[in-house]
Amino acid sequence: IEAAATEHQMLIIPQPDLSTWNNFDPQKPLSRTLYRRRWNRLVRETTGNPLVLLLNTGNELEIDDRSPKHIDAIRDVIREAQANNSTLTTYSTFATFIDYPVDILGINMLDSGPTYWTNALDLVKSLGIPFYASEFGGFVAFFERPSSALRQWRMFNQTQAIEDHGGSGTVFFA
Repeated sequence: IEAAATEHQMLIIPQPDLSTWNNFDPQKPLSRTLYRRRWNRLVRETTGNPLVLLLNTGNELEIDDRSPKHIDAIRDVIREAQANNSTLTTYSTFATFIDYPVDILGINMLDSGPTYWTNALDLVKSLGIPFYASEFGGFVAFFERPSSALRQWRMFNQTQAIEDHGGSGTVFFA
């Protein structure tokens, strides 16, 4: 990954192994202990690497449970991760209405409808923290395979919308 990033002059946003909604439960003590080990290893392996833009603390951990208890557990995991890390942190979420304690919020925006492109961008902007589109691709995830021309048109317009709302960029998702 580092060789490809160097060759193409790109920055990377790594996250620990097993830190997504289907393999990590932030409410379970053992799961959190194992996550901390993986996080600490990621910090050790990336500290000082000029290609690392941000460290992602996780991805969509709230997908199956948006209860206050679960959201608080995710926030605690993020705070614990920040405690031993000098690199800026992010967290990738589709839940644009939740204010996570990160340096820059990643919004998974694989949707071409008004969910993100009308209401959510205003809401995220109102949180007052920097954000970027952590999954961006001009298609609705799992539901469509639009033509290349339609994806390009959407991505152009959606990039403009993200910039107009103060977003800090996009991570393209194929």
